[in-house]
Amino acid sequence: MTTTLYFVRHGETLWNAEKRMQGHLNSNLTAAGINQATLLGKAFKDETIAKCFTSDSPRALATAELVTAYLPVTPEVSPALREIGMGSWEGRTRQDIKKMTPSSGNVFGKNLIYSSGTTVEKPLKS
Repeated sequence: MTTTLYFVRHGETLWNAEKRMQGHLNSNLTAAGINQATLLGKAFKDETIAKCFTSDSPRALATAELVTAYLPVTPEVSPALREIGMGSWEGRTRQDIKKMTPSSGNVFGKNLIYSSGTTVEKPLKS
């Protein structure tokens, strides 16, 4: 028997559309995000879906609820799936962040550490 895992990102949010960092702060799904989740649910309705896991982020939970409206499962919520915290960057655009940290060069590189937030490595060690 083969097990297939589908990883789904939340639908588009207002802050996604505005290119703002979200982290632990919430931004509601846009009409496009609601449509994305609804279309995905319809696409999955003929698949054998046994479980749905989601973070406790309102945007992720809203997406999961829209998708599972077409499935015989309900979302199982786990805070362990929550996006990493971005500290003082949350709610800000990349341009805002570059202005806040002009001396740090490419603040979005592979060794990223969010200001007052979670390091990229921390969730991997938990």
